[in-house]
Amino acid sequence: IEKAKVDLGDGRISWPYKFDWTMNWGIKLTPPWYSPYANSQVVELSALMFKLTGEDKYRAMAQAATRFITTPMSKGGAEYTIDGFRLPAEYVYAAPPMPNVRVLDGELGVAIALYNAARLLGDSEMLRQSTAYFAGLAMNLEGYLKEDGGLWFASYIENMPEGYGWPMWALLQNAAIITKDRRFTEYARRFTPFVTQRWCEQYGC
Repeated sequence: IEKAKVDLGDGRISWPYKFDWTMNWGIKLTPPWYSPYANSQVVELSALMFKLTGEDKYRAMAQAATRFITTPMSKGGAEYTIDGFRLPAEYVYAAPPMPNVRVLDGELGVAIALYNAARLLGDSEMLRQSTAYFAGLAMNLEGYLKEDGGLWFASYIENMPEGYGWPMWALLQNAAIITKDRRFTEYARRFTPFVTQRWCEQYGC
C-alpha cells in the first residue's frame, strides 16, 4: 500500500486502478483512474492498523486517504452533490456537475468504511463526513427503487447481478444499524425477496 499510493497534493493520497474499464454506457476509463471505494478500504485498514500498533503513520495515512474522498471532484477529489447532499462517486472522471453514474453498493461501502475508521481512530471529523454520506444516501435511495420492489444496481439502470444481491442487502442493514434510519431497513426488507435462496441459506436473510 505504501509503495502504490499516489500523492495528489493538498494532503490527499489515493491508489489508482491500473487497468482499462469500459462502462456499460460506452465511456472508457484508462489508467490511472481513481475510486473512493478503493480509498475507503485503505482508510479502514489503516485505522485498524493504528488501533493494533498505535503507530501514528497509520492514522496519518487514513486521514490523507479520506481527504481524497471528501474533496469535491471539481477540486481533484471524489465527492459530488445532489440537491445539497454530499456523496462519493465510485468512478472519478470529469463529468460536471455530477457523475454520469452512481453505484449504490460502492457509495454505501464508502460511508460504512469511514464510519468504522472514525470509531477506531476517535476522529470526529471523519465521523461527520460519514454521517453526511449516510444522509445523502438515505435521501436518494428512491432513485434506485424498481417498481417491483427490487433495486437497480446503478443509476444507468442495470439489473442487480445475482452475486451482488446479498452483499447489497447486508450493506443496507449495516447502514440501518449505524444510522438508526429506518429507510435503510425498509429498502432492505423490500429487497429481501430478490436475494436468491442459495445466498440466504448460506449467509442468512
